[in-house]
Amino acid sequence: MPANALARALASAAGWVKTRKHAAVVGVATIALLGTGALGAHALSADTANTSTTADTASSPRTSSLPVSNAGPKNVVIVQNRTDDAVKIAGRVQLGREPGPGMGAVNIASAFSSCTDCTTLAVALQINLFNRNAHVLTPQNAATAVNGACTRCVTEAFAFQYNIGVDDPTAVPPRVNQLVAQMKQELAQAGAGHTSLNQAVSEINTVIGEYQDLTAFLSTRHEAATSPDSSPAPSPSESASPGGGTPSPSSNPTASPSDQPSPSPT
Repeated sequence: MPANALARALASAAGWVKTRKHAAVVGVATIALLGTGALGAHALSADTANTSTTADTASSPRTSSLPVSNAGPKNVVIVQNRTDDAVKIAGRVQLGREPGPGMGAVNIASAFSSCTDCTTLAVALQINLFNRNAHVLTPQNAATAVNGACTRCVTEAFAFQYNIGVDDPTAVPPRVNQLVAQMKQELAQAGAGHTSLNQAVSEINTVIGEYQDLTAFLSTRHEAATSPDSSPAPSPSESASPGGGTPSPSSNPTASPSDQPSPSPT
């Protein structure tokens, strides 16, 4: 199942679950998709329903008995807001390392609001280090934002996915470690409840903008949903690659990580 379709299905599921059991229900739906191979068995390590900030990194190279087209980490962030006058911001940072012959990482940010005068933001950042000689590359990146029975709601989702081909995926370039640490800190501050949506979006985009040397490997997806009398926060331009696929490099990237990673082939 393509990431965009999966994200839309998760957002739709959030729309009809009306109680605190929504997290469990969405979790069960995600697990059901695991059985189909849409996400892959190791997706269980990702948070499937959480309205507080979490930031995790993969600690070891990924290996899987799944087809090589589905190999790689799965990062799913779902944020739901049903509280009037509330700001809910949550995100997850994932560092994946896939040394095998294929890479099919999935990165999804999904935000849902059903409230009055509320704002909701979901952020998924995934950085994938994969074997530069891999012959099957099918990364997917998607963001969805949905309002249901909302009045003056602003709901946004951002999915940032970096796909970096390297000689040794177990050796993390220093710039990648810096980006992981900086974004984890930013998301933790935003999720603490002391930041407006506009400010959080601005600061997150600032962090992404500080790593121009990695822009060649970046795919960005953004979606915003607003109810009457509301307006979304400014959004960055999306990467040119369609469908969350592997981005093509810019013509003159300013630098490259220390082990000279190669951009994902189109």
